Amino acid sequence: MTKKRVESIDIAKGIGILLVILGHLTVDGQMVRFVIFTFHMPLFFVLSGVFADKKQNLADGAAKLVRTLLVPYLFVVVCDFAWLSILALKDGKLDFGGQLKHMLLCAAGLDKTYNSAVWFLFALFIIKAAFLLINQIGSKVAKEGVVLAISAISVAFILTRRFFEINEKYLYLSALGCFVFYSAGYFLRDIILNLENSVQKHKIHLPLAPVSLGVVVLIAQIKQMFIVHVYRYTDHPLLMLVAAACGTYATVVLSAFIATLLKAERLKKALIFFGKNSIVILMIHYPIARKFYPYVFGLFGIKEYVNRPLAEAALFVLTTLLMIPAIYLFNKYLYYIIGKKKPTRT
Repeated sequence: MTKKRVESIDIAKGIGILLVILGHLTVDGQMVRFVIFTFHMPLFFVLSGVFADKKQNLADGAAKLVRTLLVPYLFVVVCDFAWLSILALKDGKLDFGGQLKHMLLCAAGLDKTYNSAVWFLFALFIIKAAFLLINQIGSKVAKEGVVLAISAISVAFILTRRFFEINEKYLYLSALGCFVFYSAGYFLRDIILNLENSVQKHKIHLPLAPVSLGVVVLIAQIKQMFIVHVYRYTDHPLLMLVAAACGTYATVVLSAFIATLLKAERLKKALIFFGKNSIVILMIHYPIARKFYPYVFGLFGIKEYVNRPLAEAALFVLTTLLMIPAIYLFNKYLYYIIGKKKPTRT
């Protein structure tokens, strides 16, 4: 089934991936980081769930999942293995067997890569694979009943996770914790897809969105929490879920507003561009933010550039601009890594 692209969804993805970049240019203790990390990844799972395939052949669906999610994830895992091996060899501390074991564990979702941002690709792969299997059930009632049951388990996991000593490196736990957000997009599909019309007809969304964002900021200010996926778990899971819901709502309303009411075509086109290429950005921005910049600043004797708002803002703009040639490179020459078809000649 061919899916029609919805501008507001791509804009929301664009906003989300820019928040991911900004979040990784900040450090623990900064309020902007707390705010971003309460909802930016739930947003992506909700948006992905909106386009969950309700009917799909098992073999075709599995092949598509491998091509579009698992291949880019494994590409990053292999790149991490090669890079870390080179660094270890340079220092004379190469443990090839240990490095290889780590790579295989990462590939299996049992450990996290240095480029930890790509946990999302593996978690989304697991969730979509679960949905693919569930969609083989013939009865709609039974199918949705299974989705609701797993969603209930997902919420229960979020609410009780802090009581258990479980290895936080297992990406399957991230998938379980984020299943409820994906299923929320699945069940709210029609509402979200019609939000552009709703924002134009019912202006109540426009004041509610900033109020919702205010709730996110307030919760982040009071509790200073992280969402379930980042290997740190909040002591206030109910408030975390509220913040995730409010942040996602505010973002999709803002995206619908930009798509329909705001006369800013360049901004709209830029956000759509980044939204359509969010996987490329997810794959490559983290090493730039967490490895390359500290190395460059270290050459000038600056140990830390983070927690300096002006430096972070400048690096955010720089990183965003660096994504443009990277996106061109992947779409033009490395398209097979991100699951796209060979570009046609014009």
